Amino acid sequence: MAGRLCMAAGMAATLAVPPARAETSATFDLAARIVAGCEINGDTAASGQAIGQTGTLDFGTHSALETGPVTAVMAWNSAVSMRCTPSVALTMAIGAGLHADSARNLQRQAGTSRIAYRLYRDAGFSQELIADQPVPISFSESLPITPAIYGRLVLPGDRPAGTYSDTVVVTFAW
Repeated sequence: MAGRLCMAAGMAATLAVPPARAETSATFDLAARIVAGCEINGDTAASGQAIGQTGTLDFGTHSALETGPVTAVMAWNSAVSMRCTPSVALTMAIGAGLHADSARNLQRQAGTSRIAYRLYRDAGFSQELIADQPVPISFSESLPITPAIYGRLVLPGDRPAGTYSDTVVVTFAW
């Protein structure tokens, strides 16, 4: 009987021992890829995306007999907002316009009369924006991008009265 008691006690002790615990570890990688780019109106801009009317460069109203230079600066449309990551090398190219020949021209809406004009990137009119030639655009990382575009024309004093206009494509690339 003593043998049985010992055996029973031994079994009770075995049952009271917690099961063996195994710990293992492994690793996994995490990554994020941040690419330079730009957004227009809060969305990532797609290559070739048209963003619509970006603004107006208005030379104002003048007498048909007036002569001399007239200047204007582009008023950017507040509905268009462009931002880029700080490392982006942003360029802007301005097209020749709808009525270009050897120069950009405003054309009378109800006719063929034209008035030549030039576009510049500075208020001193010393850095002309040549048609379709990309120029670098510098920007602050915290503000929307609004490149300066200045226009200059010389009123000839001999054109018929009317509204003269042109449409120019601006292309941003990065």
